[in-house]
Amino acid sequence: MDRLARILIVAGGLAAVAWCGVGFAYRLLLVSLPVAVTDSGSVEAAAVVTPSSQGGEVDVAVILDRDMFRSAAPVAKAPKRPERRDIGLRLLGTVLGADPASSRAIILEERTRRQGLYQIGDRIAGAVVVNILARKVVLRLGERLVELQVDNAPAPSPVAPPPGPATSAAAGLSAGTEVISVSRHRVSNAIKMAGRILGSLKVTPYEENGVPQGLRISGLKVGSFLHQMGLRNRDVILEVNGEPLTGMEAAAQLFAKYRDSDEATVTVLRRGERKQIHYRIRR
Repeated sequence: MDRLARILIVAGGLAAVAWCGVGFAYRLLLVSLPVAVTDSGSVEAAAVVTPSSQGGEVDVAVILDRDMFRSAAPVAKAPKRPERRDIGLRLLGTVLGADPASSRAIILEERTRRQGLYQIGDRIAGAVVVNILARKVVLRLGERLVELQVDNAPAPSPVAPPPGPATSAAAGLSAGTEVISVSRHRVSNAIKMAGRILGSLKVTPYEENGVPQGLRISGLKVGSFLHQMGLRNRDVILEVNGEPLTGMEAAAQLFAKYRDSDEATVTVLRRGERKQIHYRIRR
């Protein structure tokens, strides 16, 4: 029993000595602080902190301000900026919706020559679409952000509003125009499946004397929606309601413009001859 008491006394004494030593070192640290440099660049003596005469309390505000123990919150890192690099993808155009969720990007996978319509969250060639903007799209590839832009071609002229009730797309139809009637419900379903439809097609620019004139389609399957809408393989789509189709971005803008119209006329070049197909959308 005496031995246990001695051990406890020795342990208590060591604890008291350690406590006093730490307290003395802490106060010694506070007694003298180095000079501080002000925002204006002048040097001033730092405030001397001494123990209070009442209760032995010390002011630790200076230590906290100087962050001597590295306790301040870390500075937030600036967000990563997308980089431009070749990842085997090519942006053909974008369609901006009323909100980001309804925006779409037309992207070509150069290795397979497959193109599709993508929205935010979709994956393509190991990358994920994170943002769709006018004429550019941001992808996440691993830890990197990659930006794709439409080729440096002149942006298509802004399209005018669709014709009102007093103006009809059927006005001025030439003789021999093919007229196709289709329900709005079927058109809406086709729009929802646009990514799959585009993925099965091959669309290439068509030029005459180096000037873009339209888009040539191939890979069209017999019985598919577009085949039933009167289009054929090797057709070159030249115009929609008289507005030229100079590229994929122009096609995307015209699609966004006329998707809710009740009628539209498409002009195609088929085996060297111009042909019109007029669509009437039933409610």
